[in-house]
Amino acid sequence: MDGGGKQKRKHLCLSIAEKVELLEKLNRGVSVRRLSEEYGVGVSTIYDLSKQKDKLLDFCIESDERRLLKSRKTLDRAKSHDLDRVLKEWIRHRRSESVPLSRETIMSQARRYHDELKIQGSCAYSIGWYQKFQRRNGIKTVKIRGDRGSADHEAAKEFVEEFARIIADEKLSPEQVPEQVCNADETFT
Repeated sequence: MDGGGKQKRKHLCLSIAEKVELLEKLNRGVSVRRLSEEYGVGVSTIYDLSKQKDKLLDFCIESDERRLLKSRKTLDRAKSHDLDRVLKEWIRHRRSESVPLSRETIMSQARRYHDELKIQGSCAYSIGWYQKFQRRNGIKTVKIRGDRGSADHEAAKEFVEEFARIIADEKLSPEQVPEQVCNADETFT
């Protein structure tokens, strides 16, 4: 028996980026049948995706890591949605204050929230947990070195203007400036 002569469709899993692209086309009026053929998925899959539209779009908006959208295929669920939510909000708040956050700092804060939220069960909040948390929430690791996060942008702007004035006053040509100016920071020896 060949099952009625109908060939079974190969299982295909779209990335989040492809799902959003499909939903945008659906929103523009492209037919479900045409999208089904174009993406190689069943009609029911497209209807299921349209039900998840808000969740997918929210994830894309909140994601720091755009390249994850091309490789990630599912919206993984955390064991504790509350922990993910408050930790994500804490990270956003700290970043808005330009506070450098290391993996260890985030893992330590997760442990504190675990206790504060009285989450049942134990969790090691290991590097593996952290990597899954990042992927699940589309969080990018940002490394802030030195005092970059607390830079005085107004003072920097004033310095550029002052420096240009000094170059003009000293009548230095563009060729002379690199030879007569040294860039030094706190570690200069």
